[in-house]
Amino acid sequence: MGFTGVIYITQSKGGVAFSEHDMTGYLQALACALIWSIYSVLSKKYSHRLTSDSVGGFCFATAILSWILHFSTEQTAVLSQNQYLALLVMGIGPVGLAFFVWDYGIRFGNVRTLGTLAYAGPLIGATLLFSLGMAKFTPELMIAGLLILGGAAIGCMGGSLFARFRNKQALDTSTTTAVGLDT
Repeated sequence: MGFTGVIYITQSKGGVAFSEHDMTGYLQALACALIWSIYSVLSKKYSHRLTSDSVGGFCFATAILSWILHFSTEQTAVLSQNQYLALLVMGIGPVGLAFFVWDYGIRFGNVRTLGTLAYAGPLIGATLLFSLGMAKFTPELMIAGLLILGGAAIGCMGGSLFARFRNKQALDTSTTTAVGLDT
């Protein structure tokens, strides 16, 4: 349902156009999604062996690998002191903090709920944009938001919603059989 919301909003903007030229980026995004999901599941599984301090180590290793890839494949842009300061503050503040908060949620929370609630990020971003007058609120955005929130709600309930339905069906079937109404 949440994915349907994402598809709906992209289609309402004129459709999704995949180009062969961007295939490397698509594959990198897919690899990142797989790495992040594997990292999250393994963090939960081995949370008794790894401390939250290990998150800093993973971030440091990622930074080193990023620098190596950057200097070997990209042209370096010269930034101003304010831009470097902004990057430092973002890295230490919201971005760095997000890794530790995610780690805490993985260790002590419900992984399914946490993963499902991650869909709220883009919705919160869009809400901030049109609240600050930087984007236009459209019916398509509202419909997509409702689909994403509906998908998140169903995901947070997990199998419990469907288990209740199955249990009710089983109860109804056993009741009709017990009173001899079974044909």
